[in-house]
Amino acid sequence: MVWLLNLIPWNQIPWNQIFSLVCGCFFSDRNYIHMMEANLDALQTAMRELMDRRDDLLGRVTIEEDKGLQRLAQIEGWLERVETVGAQVNDLVEARSTETERLCLFGYCSHNCITSYNYGAEVLKRLEEVKELLSKGVFDVVAKKIPVPKAEKRYIQTTVGLDTKVEMAWDSLMNDGRRTLGLYGMGGVGKTALLTRINNKFVEVKNEFDIVISVVVSKEFQNEGIQDQILGRIRVDNEWKQGTENVKASLINNNLKRKKFVLLLDDFWSEVDLNKIGVPAPTRENGSKIVFTTRSKEVCNYMVADDQIKVDCLSPDEAWELFRITVGEIPLKRHQDIPALARMVVEKCCAVYHLHSMSLAKPCHLKKMYTNGITQLVF
Repeated sequence: MVWLLNLIPWNQIPWNQIFSLVCGCFFSDRNYIHMMEANLDALQTAMRELMDRRDDLLGRVTIEEDKGLQRLAQIEGWLERVETVGAQVNDLVEARSTETERLCLFGYCSHNCITSYNYGAEVLKRLEEVKELLSKGVFDVVAKKIPVPKAEKRYIQTTVGLDTKVEMAWDSLMNDGRRTLGLYGMGGVGKTALLTRINNKFVEVKNEFDIVISVVVSKEFQNEGIQDQILGRIRVDNEWKQGTENVKASLINNNLKRKKFVLLLDDFWSEVDLNKIGVPAPTRENGSKIVFTTRSKEVCNYMVADDQIKVDCLSPDEAWELFRITVGEIPLKRHQDIPALARMVVEKCCAVYHLHSMSLAKPCHLKKMYTNGITQLVF
């Protein structure tokens, strides 16, 4: 630099500009070395205020989340930025004593100018970031209602022999020409288990439906009971609970007519007027589907099911497999006669596994088998 100045005539050197730059480096607000301590004090003060703002916000968020609401994405983003900046500020504060000890000439210079300059620049940068976070950390709303999940997985015990029926039902539901599917069969053969498997497949397999709703109807059903289950699934608020049957029907219709839905109805004993409940009729245009279970094939006809699948009893081998899975190997090996007796019981029960094989697979029943013999077993 000196040799370059020697090449320039002294009367042509811009001394005013050089003097202004030098003064600016030592005395301006951007003098990172001279302003270091003042900026550090301001940074620590601003950071304490930011932490208080964060704690207050987290308190508000916790209250809303306890109500079942979900924090907003902008809240989550702001909190993450505060966390990141907070860690960076802590590093700067920890290095404060080391950096300030380098200062000399009343804080206008440093024994290591480059290091002090970089440190002072970093302090000012974080101070500006903290001030920005404070200015943006004012939120009127911190949470929103959680979107209703497309499908909810339901617990189910181990099933045997239903895979084929599940695939048949799934193929029917994926057929654009089918709208209503009826699953029928005697009590205890696994219709509810089949419906649950279908529901869970909507959770596991990607599909184009907006929502899957499961409802238990039962023999002594009332329209409002079905309505309450549907509304409890499609609404996250409780405002609908005080409505009349007609109001609830209107709420259901207004919601579902805008969706491509699947309605799974378990245990129909007679014809149900879904129109009175508020369920829009499934059509090729809306792509919605209705599946129901019943003991009666006649109910399938009354409900005008486009497809009907009969759910049969398990074969003796399938029933025995389910029995063994349920009870486990250890109880069956307690005595050499138990396996043969258990197999005879399973076959005698006609493979109606939910009412018989599953209950007979309990240790107390196994003990009764062995003690009294199969001919004295009370079904």
